[in-house]
Amino acid sequence: MIKQRASQWHLFNALSVLYILLSLLLPANSSTKLHYHLSNSEYHILIFLIILPYVAIWYAAFYGYMQLRRYSFIVSKTREGTAFASLSEGAKWLAWGLPVPALISIILNSIANSHPGFTAAATIISNYVSLTVPLVAFNFMSSGSRSLLQKDKLQVTAQSAKLLVLGFVIIGVVFCYFIFRNLASLHAVSSQGPYYLPNWLLILTIIIPYLYSWLIGLLAAYEMWLVGNNVAGLLYRRSLQTMSRAIIIIVGASIAIQYIQSVNPSHGRLSLGYIVVFIYFILLIYAVGFILLALASNRLKKIEEV
Repeated sequence: MIKQRASQWHLFNALSVLYILLSLLLPANSSTKLHYHLSNSEYHILIFLIILPYVAIWYAAFYGYMQLRRYSFIVSKTREGTAFASLSEGAKWLAWGLPVPALISIILNSIANSHPGFTAAATIISNYVSLTVPLVAFNFMSSGSRSLLQKDKLQVTAQSAKLLVLGFVIIGVVFCYFIFRNLASLHAVSSQGPYYLPNWLLILTIIIPYLYSWLIGLLAAYEMWLVGNNVAGLLYRRSLQTMSRAIIIIVGASIAIQYIQSVNPSHGRLSLGYIVVFIYFILLIYAVGFILLALASNRLKKIEEV
């Protein structure tokens, strides 16, 4: 177990260093330099300053996942073992889902910067990689929260389900509005526009999977809140309440990040302004969620060790 943790940390460190090096060494985007009147050195310094806090947030997320993984290993032979293993696996996908897609994106965008004909492929691949992370992660988290809910014989009330569906419908409708507003053409078979996909394929393979992943993510967050507020034992309940808040924050921030990135698809250019500031603010909240997850996992681990 200790060797596995160490190897994961080593790999995570390697990916983080590789990302920083690539951002500094890969050729600068000529159109971005021209637009912002930057030299090569100024471009790379600016890139470094932008990604440094981003990488720091990666570490907060990975630390939170590793602490939950440790706790899930401790309780692996208990009735809750399967549930926490699923939650840990979901956190793993979200934690690794920060550096891996970023690395893929920076490499693909660098190729597209030098070979404009590759821009469409780079955008499509990056979008599908980003989609895979929440789709898999929230499925694991949903399985874990559902298992804990059933173990404690709890149920989602009809009123809560209605409010959850209402919130999801609002998110979904606004998301679809921004997606279609960004399309260059409403023709159903057009492959032009910011997503480089025909509308029917965009709906089937991007919009619907995103909406599905967000729905099960929101449901998992609510189920964890329900478990955290109704479990027996004061110390255990407080720890699970903290964990449920952490998962709510993580799921909510993850959805917000995907939301912004989906309605503002990247084409490899440096984007400055309020969008970047807003994304960093959400990422900071995301990191707070993982830190709370680590604190809750450590408390639960201490309870098990007593």
